[in-house]
Amino acid sequence: MKRFTLAVIAALATIGVSAVEVQKVDGPNKEQVMAFTTTYQYPADDIEDAIIAKLKEEGLSGKKASNNFYAFKGVKYNGLWNRTFDFYIAVNGSHKSGTIYLILSTGYDNYITDSDKEENEKVSDWLESLDADIQNYVYNQQLSAQQEETDEAEKELKNLKKQKEKTEQKIAANEKELKTFEASRTIVDEANTNTIDPKVLKKEQKQYDKLMDKKSKLQSELDSLDKKIDKARDKYSEEKDKLKKLKSNRP
Repeated sequence: MKRFTLAVIAALATIGVSAVEVQKVDGPNKEQVMAFTTTYQYPADDIEDAIIAKLKEEGLSGKKASNNFYAFKGVKYNGLWNRTFDFYIAVNGSHKSGTIYLILSTGYDNYITDSDKEENEKVSDWLESLDADIQNYVYNQQLSAQQEETDEAEKELKNLKKQKEKTEQKIAANEKELKTFEASRTIVDEANTNTIDPKVLKKEQKQYDKLMDKKSKLQSELDSLDKKIDKARDKYSEEKDKLKKLKSNRP
């Protein structure tokens, strides 16, 4: 077994803007332990979720430990080591980048403090391989979010069109009421001027005003819906274009 040296660290693979390094960190039991580390330029939460999802797909289920670590104990995972062992993973950072901390243990918290070149390369290759998993995870998250935005925009457009259809039906019903009213409305002329009850005329005028007021409000509602539909149609078209572009840029 050979202790890590600066030469070994320098020889490890470079991932993005950050090379894989080995450094002392506060471990899952808050003790100082050696950890493989590297940084990716993705949101820290996405990096963590992508790694946990990858390991779950590969049959590993971790448990939360201290210091933001996930513990995978008593596992056989050839991606990192060709023996039964424990390993711990934590990701710390921001919405712009996240640093992965990977700690290996032979079990019972016997953390690895040194390793050979072959093991260094194996761990480094695994950390490097995460790039594709993280990219796919981030992409799928974006795709899911954009699909949701597109569906919402389509739903809003459909709802507005339904509202317009209902308003047009109300306008048609209002027009029918007006025609019916005009057909039976009292017509004042020289022959009946002195025989018509003013109360009847007043009642009819009130009815007419009510129908015309309703017509005006319905027309205003229709005009407003037309404007909303135009905006919603543009929004839906915009979201569809974003979705199409995102699908064409699949990693």
